[in-house]
Amino acid sequence: LEDCTFSDNLGLYRAGGLSLRDSDVRVSSCTFSGNSAFNGTFWGDGGALFTELGSPELTNCTFSDNKAYNGGGIYNEGQAAKIINCTFFGNDADVGSGLYVYDGTPEVKNCIFWNDGGGNEIVENGAVAVVTQSVVRGGFPSGSSIITADPGLGPLADNGGLTLTHAIAAGSSALDSGTSAGAPSTDQRGVSRPQGSGYDIGAFELAVSSGGGGGCGVLSAPFPGLLLLVLPLVLLFSK
Repeated sequence: LEDCTFSDNLGLYRAGGLSLRDSDVRVSSCTFSGNSAFNGTFWGDGGALFTELGSPELTNCTFSDNKAYNGGGIYNEGQAAKIINCTFFGNDADVGSGLYVYDGTPEVKNCIFWNDGGGNEIVENGAVAVVTQSVVRGGFPSGSSIITADPGLGPLADNGGLTLTHAIAAGSSALDSGTSAGAPSTDQRGVSRPQGSGYDIGAFELAVSSGGGGGCGVLSAPFPGLLLLVLPLVLLFSK
């Protein structure tokens, strides 16, 4: 599944956007927004995505404003999923606003978890989530290279590409802070990685302007400077 949008869907108790069972599907450059798992009385599991068994791989995906009881973004059960360079923002759940892991060992790398319930971003239940090089609001004690500073995410918007994303700006804690090991060569929009001194964390890579460089350019010079550059040529050819 590539360049897909799952938006404003309702799952009956589970899987507001997408349900995977015993699947090794690869999901890349997709956006899950405004989905919920609710049966009319009780909130369920996996507001955006419910995965059970198998080893799916999610890369360069955005999970925004999804809601459930367990796993506002993703409910992961009994599997070794890979979640790489994904952004979780504004999701809501009583348990695991970004990710809820039950009896599994998912690998989470270069991801942003910045939701409304600090300290409730990633919750494990009989599981061990291997979380590295990620921005996690409230931290994740068992992870490594975890950043807790605000990534400064922009609103969900058309920032280029085929799906909506949350942009980061200069000064973001996610900027140049990721690892290149296993990271995708582009971001969710197709912008090449890395742009700066390192890989950005999350689904959005901040493009670095090439700038004007050194030296001088005739076309970019103000009028007096342009005249000084052109006048010698006019005198030369008038002889």
